[in-house]
Amino acid sequence: MERFNLIHEYRRLPFFDPDLPGELLPQDWLRPQAAAIFSEYHDLLADKANEHFDSVVKEYQRPPPAKQGISKK
Repeated sequence: MERFNLIHEYRRLPFFDPDLPGELLPQDWLRPQAAAIFSEYHDLLADKANEHFDSVVKEYQRPPPAKQGISKK
């Protein structure tokens, strides 16, 4: 869930960033730091998030149980 929240929060940043070249932004503009922090945490959370996803998907890839219908005599 942490990786989902991280991505959700980071996706809002482009709405606040004018996407100008670095030389046109103030020197204290935090785009590079935000991108670096996002990448670091995204990578740190990747293995556990993928393991969880795979375990959930595996549950739905099993064949359905045999039907236990009522037989007609």
